[in-house]
Amino acid sequence: MSGGRALIVKLSAMGDIIHALPALMDAARARPDWRFDWVCEKNHAELLRWGAPLANIHTLQLREWKRAPLQQLRRGSAAREAIGALRARRYDCVIDAQGLLKSAITARIAAQGAPIHGPDAAWAREKAASRFYTHPTAVDAFHVVARNRQLFAHALGYALPHTAPDFGVKPDALPTLEQINGQLHGPLPSRYLLLLHGCGWSSKAWPESYWAELIAQIGARNWGPVLLPWGGEAEKARAERLAQAAPQHARVLPRLGLSAMARIIHNARAVVGLDSGFAHLAGAMEAPVVTLYGATNPDYSGVAGAQGVLLHSDKPCAPCMLRRCPLDEPGPIQPPCFATLPPSKIISALESLLTGGAS
Repeated sequence: MSGGRALIVKLSAMGDIIHALPALMDAARARPDWRFDWVCEKNHAELLRWGAPLANIHTLQLREWKRAPLQQLRRGSAAREAIGALRARRYDCVIDAQGLLKSAITARIAAQGAPIHGPDAAWAREKAASRFYTHPTAVDAFHVVARNRQLFAHALGYALPHTAPDFGVKPDALPTLEQINGQLHGPLPSRYLLLLHGCGWSSKAWPESYWAELIAQIGARNWGPVLLPWGGEAEKARAERLAQAAPQHARVLPRLGLSAMARIIHNARAVVGLDSGFAHLAGAMEAPVVTLYGATNPDYSGVAGAQGVLLHSDKPCAPCMLRRCPLDEPGPIQPPCFATLPPSKIISALESLLTGGAS
């Protein structure tokens, strides 16, 4: 297939975009004469500027536009300008790696007659999305990263590499700690652990009492202070409660942007997280990370480099893949699937990482 220009459609969220990066890296190596563009939600564009081989990044603000859809129909509106910029380029291939109706429609708008490749109905997240593609594609992999790599190889006609996924994140593209110190309300300690306690689903949330016990055990082992980031008010309140319970061991970070968080992840002695975008980023950056899975399946979406550990619940109903736990089981540990992942297991995993050369 001779050189051309391809558009990748992966709008959100952070973890989903990270899952598609190895496919882009494969494509850039296999088709060095092609140019690649990407369209995503504006608040995720930053992570595509850390080494991804892209010519252009188009940004949309679909959530904001949905609040006032009629205004976006007017001449000169942000939506019309963004769509105009997307259609100003002629693409030889469009790849929708998301499989949602909104991404499929975006792909169709941008294609203007170009072939559109995307998931077939068997693995599209919204089956109806596959009807928008000229080339709905079947895959035989289960993990989402492997599925994306197969999709891109099929779309661009190259042999699927059998190498480990390369996420292409270059630490040199991130701001230095000196550059973000002004955002941190004080310099960071030279050695620290980062606890990514936030997540999008209640069924993914490790119990707060477990986080508190984990911080106490980390402090007792003198592994370094714990940093607690947050993204929303509920996460901020939890971080403050945890820090107040162990002020000598834990510190709440201010709210930070993507690039600052990426630098803090990269410089951490170790990271503990849930099935969330930042935990996937830690895995993609080859950080020493322990990621905890309850309702979701690490065999489908887990990201861990050579220094990563994926721990999953042993409860028979896990993974249920439901946003909220459907069980009505009384008890102090909620959701109950995390009763099989107590802090002692995380301490064992951290001990292995920290004594195995990850410190």
